[in-house]
Amino acid sequence: MRNPKRLIAMLAVMLSFINGQHTLAQSETPKLELGIHFATLRSGPFDTASPGVGSRVTYNFTDNLSFEGEVNYFHKDGYNETRRTQALFGLKPGVRFDKVGLFGKIRPGFIHASQIQVQNYPCSSFGGGVTGGDPLPHCFYAREGRSSFALDLGAVIEFYPSRKTAVRFDIGDTVIRNRSLLFGIGTIPSSGYTFTTHNLQINAGVGFRF
Repeated sequence: MRNPKRLIAMLAVMLSFINGQHTLAQSETPKLELGIHFATLRSGPFDTASPGVGSRVTYNFTDNLSFEGEVNYFHKDGYNETRRTQALFGLKPGVRFDKVGLFGKIRPGFIHASQIQVQNYPCSSFGGGVTGGDPLPHCFYAREGRSSFALDLGAVIEFYPSRKTAVRFDIGDTVIRNRSLLFGIGTIPSSGYTFTTHNLQINAGVGFRF
């Protein structure tokens, strides 16, 4: 070779290119993530906080867009200890850096209330009958198990201690399309109606990336 300096320069460029490609491959975001977390949902007419646990599966299309599904179970809610199961599926867009990621989320799904409670008591506990005359024999209150549409809107912050692990915090507004409780006098219940509530939900957990 007449010009060894040129050969050395070419080898240096090739080694730099190979090393750069190797570094880029190492920094690529893993496609699949499995997570577990604790959750809190504030809901109901008394704004009670329901503790829960959940799991999540995330697929990263790119560094900036992911699709995920999440299932949560809330053991007790309010004075009547309603149990709720929540399932959400949707997109998580945002920006990701080496050690931290900032995202939004929009995930529709449903929430199922599985508690069934029936109480039977004299109408006289309300101070008399409907027209002020003799009280009717019994009144009742019933709450049946039911499923409602839910929509999770909020923000996510993630920290990456290593390429294979993530620590994640969610905060959002869980919008729930509710169906009213059934109220009645005697054996005739009133007709129900639907209404929308906004409920604060916070998750904190870890993920394992593959």
